[in-house]
Amino acid sequence: MVTLGDVAAEGEAAEEETMAAPLDTGSGNTTAKEQTEPKENEVKLRVYDEGTQTEKEFFCDTKLLLAHMSYFKKYLNESDDTDILIHCDIYVFTWLMRYVKAQQREDLPALNDENCLPVLIASNFLEMATLVSECVSYIARRFLRLLRMPTDLNFLTQDLVRQLAEECTVETLEDVWREVEEPGRRPRGHKPGERERQDLVRQL
Repeated sequence: MVTLGDVAAEGEAAEEETMAAPLDTGSGNTTAKEQTEPKENEVKLRVYDEGTQTEKEFFCDTKLLLAHMSYFKKYLNESDDTDILIHCDIYVFTWLMRYVKAQQREDLPALNDENCLPVLIASNFLEMATLVSECVSYIARRFLRLLRMPTDLNFLTQDLVRQLAEECTVETLEDVWREVEEPGRRPRGHKPGERERQDLVRQL
């Protein structure tokens, strides 16, 4: 059995508050209730939620898992049928499993203002590049709205700060400046450079 740390370890204290929010995980079950062991070419993922002190088992085709979550390539190959213990919020991992197993776009779970940040933390750690980009785009479009919520962005890695800064429009950054800085400090129409964009996001 392979034991992995918290999939959102980069968030640490900030992550605990963010991941406590209720998430849209959908009504579908990720695995059949009666399944207790992986089928051929499947891997068992045992997820332990430290916040609720509960554990849930997930089963996923090994190739499918490795195709979506590059992080596991360090521990598995396509023929492995081992089981893995992961420390993660169960609601977050349920959402991620629905995303991985979705066969059509309409089957994909929805991002919303409550789940976009914890999903971003977990997907970034698990090296789900496509999902990270989707989360960053969602957050950038609603940046000011999310900023007004009880949200702590201190968990963002330097790379996520860069991606978010690049995705935000100048108009969005101007609105953010008016929210967090003294009026008149920067004239309207000021166009921030790349370093200035990143510094602003990092200060939030």
